[in-house]
Amino acid sequence: MNCWSQARRAPPGSANRSPESAALPQVRTQLFLCRSFDTVAGLRLALIGYGNVGRAFARLLDRKKSQFPFRIVAIHTLRHGSAFDTHGLPQEPAFGPPAQSIEEFLDRATAEIVVEVTSLNPATGEPAISHIRAAFARRVHVITANKGPIAHCYASLRTEAANAGVMFRFES
Repeated sequence: MNCWSQARRAPPGSANRSPESAALPQVRTQLFLCRSFDTVAGLRLALIGYGNVGRAFARLLDRKKSQFPFRIVAIHTLRHGSAFDTHGLPQEPAFGPPAQSIEEFLDRATAEIVVEVTSLNPATGEPAISHIRAAFARRVHVITANKGPIAHCYASLRTEAANAGVMFRFES
């Protein structure tokens, strides 16, 4: 099983924040590798959502690839479609038609970690909650920058992650 540590926060009020870090308030701090992954070519990430936050996250990973050797192998958006590449996608991937369902997307992505950064309905927390549950059903770790799933059903999501043997991290 893959291993990544608890979040480590930047000091409050850090003065030198780039536009990417402003768009990604603490998500960048979620991804720290354990020693066992120091020589690995990179954990496979799938992004659900590729708006401002998703794109800023991709730019940040690209800039810090020596520290965070992750590969974004799949991206899914309703507006642009889906993109897949097991070797890693560029920051501006060529999108094809969207996967027919989030389950189809996750099955094709074969990611080890899902980064869920979609827009959502604040009254229900959807579709983020369904995306997170679909990842847990496939025994995939999840990071979300959405508050909705946390506000609506954190306890049940935490239990589902534990039952699936995966980590569930959030920050927004």
